[in-house]
Amino acid sequence: MKTTHMVAMLIVCGAAAAMPAPSQAQDPDDVSRLRATRSCPGCDLADADLSGISAELGNLSHADLRRATLYKATLRGANLAGARLLGANLGGADLSGARGANLFGVITDEATRCPSGALGPC
Repeated sequence: MKTTHMVAMLIVCGAAAAMPAPSQAQDPDDVSRLRATRSCPGCDLADADLSGISAELGNLSHADLRRATLYKATLRGANLAGARLLGANLGGADLSGARGANLFGVITDEATRCPSGALGPC
């Protein structure tokens, strides 16, 4: 093998090894708990697909919801105080009356109902 091909192969292999593995951070028990009870304070729900979930009036305080998909979720009146939402997809979600939500860095759209009750983006 030519030296230039070998160097290129080493660069590609090294770059692939340095890439992070796909994240599956959520705890399956926490996801099940949220689905069953509509509440999961302090739970690890990062990267979880929670599309369409109903957590109306639920407690998600201090939950890790980073990069979670909450597309068309119902979070009306939910306690989101201290919840980590960075990168979460809240497109089409209903957050009306949600308390303590820090929506910095989340994805919302014109169908998202903001905590104030107004339509988004929030």
